[in-house]
Amino acid sequence: MLHLWCIYISFIQTGGVADKSGELRKGDRILSVNNIDFRGVTHEDAATVLKNCGDTAELHVIYKYDDFIRFENRIDERRSKMTGEIAGSTGSLKTSTKRQFFVRAEFDYDPSKDPSIPGDRGLSFHAGDILYVTNAADDSWWQAKRVTDGQEEEELGIIPSKSRVEKKERARQKRVNFNQGSNSRSNTLDRDKKKKKKFGLFGKSGDRKDAQSGDESDNEQDNLEPVPSYELVSQHEVTHTRPIIIFGPFKELLNDQLLNDRPDKFANCVPHTSRSKREKEVDGREYYFVPTREQMEKDIQNYLFIEAGEYGGNLYGTSVNAVREVANSGKHCILDVSGHAIRRLTTAGLYPVALFVKPRDVKWILDNMGDEANEERAQQIYEKSIKIEQQFGDVLTSVIEDETLGDVYDHICEVIDREQSLDHVWVPTKEKL
Repeated sequence: MLHLWCIYISFIQTGGVADKSGELRKGDRILSVNNIDFRGVTHEDAATVLKNCGDTAELHVIYKYDDFIRFENRIDERRSKMTGEIAGSTGSLKTSTKRQFFVRAEFDYDPSKDPSIPGDRGLSFHAGDILYVTNAADDSWWQAKRVTDGQEEEELGIIPSKSRVEKKERARQKRVNFNQGSNSRSNTLDRDKKKKKKFGLFGKSGDRKDAQSGDESDNEQDNLEPVPSYELVSQHEVTHTRPIIIFGPFKELLNDQLLNDRPDKFANCVPHTSRSKREKEVDGREYYFVPTREQMEKDIQNYLFIEAGEYGGNLYGTSVNAVREVANSGKHCILDVSGHAIRRLTTAGLYPVALFVKPRDVKWILDNMGDEANEERAQQIYEKSIKIEQQFGDVLTSVIEDETLGDVYDHICEVIDREQSLDHVWVPTKEKL
């Protein structure tokens, strides 16, 4: 780091050679490297010298932490000023110098299986774990701690950065796509011929596309799957009884069992409808009857409903306020909704407990269907369950996988009790990494 022709150490990689030596500290000013005078050198020159040191580097340093901090503060002020000026002129650029934050991991990581990790202090974690990133200054490796029950663990280790995870996975996906393309070259050529017959070689603008250019085509981009890495989260206090959403096989049976076993603890909410009230129906008991269809459509557009649809020419839906009413009564609102409702409830501050009953295989579903066992139906349920986990796995509270439905039910009750006992939840932020 350059400061009046001085180079400072601003970051020491945990587990690296410098860290293990115990001789260097953040804020050290480098006077020389392998007898090369560092007074007056530029940042670029210093970087070149360090890169070309080989296996051994002898550093002469002096601790100047106060000078380093003053310089770092000035750099941050200049960066913020420049960012503000650019953002003001473009109206679109947003830059963050944030280096400490909380994330939810979206993948499993075992440092013992990562040969490229520097040092031996890698931090293992699983998808869903909350991590406190204490230093994200490095482009490839971050320093982080696991967070359990809202408390940071003492162990500090290294994890791959978001950009490193995504670059490695993108490279893997491209290799897979390339190999698949090589194995089916004749099929690819046939498809290309068909495309040429249908669309020709030129776009509407008349520009010729060079297939040998090496540029990624739209089709190649489409074939690359999203890369799970990290999601920024923040801690929010829970002051109400949280709604419950169960996904997967037998969810209707499990919902009914919760409602029947503990009516003092679980309840349904009253839905809304645009249809007219029938004889003996009471507003707020069977339904909340919205005066006009136009009014309900407007409420849906204004995000007052977590889910809505049409049946028999009338609108039906579950409103945020209906769920909140049950939550404020001290009961868990049992909801039978799609996975999209999880984020809508979270945005509304209701923080649902979203549980996924994961079937081991089709046979597990058949074994638990009892007298209604049907192999074709079991296969359909299994395939639908796989899609649910793929689409909404990142927002699920817990995945339930047990031998029998009785075990599944007991596990669900345990998770609900544990989640409700927490006084906070981790919620995705609008800010992106």
